[in-house]
Amino acid sequence: MDIYQSIYTLVTIERQAPGAFERFLKQRGGAIQEEPPTSPEKDEMLWCGPTGNTVRDFGGKTFFAMTGERARGIRTPDQPADLLALLGMDLPAAAPRLEAATAKFLR
Repeated sequence: MDIYQSIYTLVTIERQAPGAFERFLKQRGGAIQEEPPTSPEKDEMLWCGPTGNTVRDFGGKTFFAMTGERARGIRTPDQPADLLALLGMDLPAAAPRLEAATAKFLR
């Protein structure tokens, strides 16, 4: 499927979605002839504070400020912990013996 076919398919699905809503969810038959009138609310009506910015309106802190405060409160150890002990691992008894492998090709 090429890009143009993909775009056509998406546009077709988008165009058919309201009809499917009417048919299956509202149990109404037939196609929608025209879109019903809407009256969206103004942005200011949807805000939870006077300016729409909760940090400014209610004196809160941003997520980033709270994360920074918490990070500054974490004590860094003087010496790093023993990683092998933390992972419950032991060092190998001897260093592994390394050998160079050669490849054999069929002719």
